[in-house]
Formats: sequence, structure tokens, C-alpha cells
Amino acid sequence: MVMLRRHPNLAILFVLLNCADLALTCHLLRVGCGAIYEANWLAGAVLARYGLVGLAIFKALIVLFAATLVGIIAARRPRAARGLAVFGCLAVGIVVLYSLAIWGHLAAEIRSSRQQTLAAIERAERAVRTVTPSGAGGTGGILAALPATR
Repeated sequence: MVMLRRHPNLAILFVLLNCADLALTCHLLRVGCGAIYEANWLAGAVLARYGLVGLAIFKALIVLFAATLVGIIAARRPRAARGLAVFGCLAVGIVVLYSLAIWGHLAAEIRSSRQQTLAAIERAERAVRTVTPSGAGGTGGILAALPATR
């Protein structure tokens, strides 16, 4: 292909960016607890019907189609093909940056939620300790609030 011979770095970058997009999408769908979804309606339909494996195959076919299209255009209009390849890299790069931002926001929310849960547990343990001091026959800690099962 003319495009690959003239601009191998663009082709490699395009493939790597699409791999990063797929990896981030899979990760965000896994840790997003239903709050994250595939924004591309066609990819979302593929994901809903065929799962992550189907999504990976779909993305691979899209990358192959785009590379073939750029290669065909490069045979007659190399500058236009290069511009199209640069545009493709920029578009997928923006999607990857957006996914990274979502990942950072999600990680911050998880940390905040974890801290709030730990703080609530500590408050509950303190409340139980004030009701049942450990030296007054109770076990102290959170177990003191559990009824005896004898």
C-alpha cells in the first residue's frame, strides 16, 4: 500500500490509538458499574449483541476498512490520503484522551466513595463503643451491636 510505504508511522499510530480506545472502553465498561456505556450507537449495538469479543472484531474491521480506504485514496492523491490519516489519528486520539479523562474521574469517585464508606464504618464503630464499652462485658467494636444467637 502506498500509504504504508510513505507514512508507516501514521498507520502504526492509527492502529495503536484504536487498540488504546478498545482497551480503555473495555476497562471503563468493566469498572463503570453500569454508569459507563459505549457512545457510538453502532459499536454499542455490536457490544450489546456480541459482547466484548464482538466489539474487538468490529473495531478491527473498522481499522482495516479505514486503512484500505486511505490506501486507495493514496494511490491517486497522496496528500489527501495523508490528511485523511492525520484526521483519523486526531479523531481517535481525542476519543482516547476523553476516555482517559473519564477513567480519572471514575477513579476519583471510587476513592471518594471508599473514603466515605470507611468514615461511616469508623463512626458506627465509635457509636457502638460508646453504647457498649469493651470493659462492661461487651466485645467492643462493631460486633457489640450484633445480638447473641444462643
